[in-house]
Amino acid sequence: MTPPAHGGPEAVITLRHVTHHYPGLVRPALDRVSLTVAPGELCGILGRNGAGKTTLVRTMVGALRPAHGEARLYGAPAAAAGAARSSTGYLAQDATPMCLLTPAEAVRLTARLRGLPRAAARDERDALIDWWGLGAFARRRLNHLSGGQRQLALIAMACAGAVSLVILDEPTAGLDPGRRAEVWSRLGELNRSLGRTIVLVTHDPLEAERVLGKVVILVAGRVAAAGRPAELKRRLGSALRVEVVGDGALGPDLPPEYAWDRAGAGLWRTLAEPEAVTGLFKRMGDNDRIADIRVRSANLEDLYFHHAEHH
Repeated sequence: MTPPAHGGPEAVITLRHVTHHYPGLVRPALDRVSLTVAPGELCGILGRNGAGKTTLVRTMVGALRPAHGEARLYGAPAAAAGAARSSTGYLAQDATPMCLLTPAEAVRLTARLRGLPRAAARDERDALIDWWGLGAFARRRLNHLSGGQRQLALIAMACAGAVSLVILDEPTAGLDPGRRAEVWSRLGELNRSLGRTIVLVTHDPLEAERVLGKVVILVAGRVAAAGRPAELKRRLGSALRVEVVGDGALGPDLPPEYAWDRAGAGLWRTLAEPEAVTGLFKRMGDNDRIADIRVRSANLEDLYFHHAEHH
């Protein structure tokens, strides 16, 4: 695959006090967001639905102009950085470009549009088809592929050409667990071996924690926390995650002094210090509505939960 075209300035992406409003909404989608992405970083944007993740990456690539503040791509205003955008691969959420082409045709055409000569674009096509495992369906039209196959092809298109920055909005959406793990592994290799700067939006903090070098947690349009995963986890101190499994009416029976998050049908979770866990077990152990109580180490998802509850 083609190495990045240029090293860029000290920061690949710079956002300063960025605010964005959508018409008809009272709360801003982004609220005074400031962050930087350095060359060679593998950065993940975490947050629940509506946190502002997609608005953030669209602002990064210049697709949205902030109402206030500034967004810069390779030192130039993102909305006007034409040359820089040609060195940026972007996979939008629910993207369906070039749907009448095959993956092989779409990857080659994308490489050509980003400035590669014909022969180099063909080589890029072959390398990316192999890298992302598209060989079995590389000659079938994109609109005839399954959702997971099409998603892999779109990731390959985002990586095509001499791009030094790849921005992916929910790249593992629609993929089975095996494919998701493979995509995370490949993105890590792309970052380490070719020096690509990668920014991605994800809902999977467990996978992100193992691969990402930097994490940005968004809550209601604001940066609640940013840093290396290990550094962010240390902010939770010794807290443990307590998960309670029970019937749908269990909620009112849970100890009210803890902030409980309903994580699914019949599943509640909270954070507790180790010395408090035994007391929680004793208080809830005789409740017939509780099927199971589990305790494990806290992770990035718990850090997000912590910030969301205190917002």
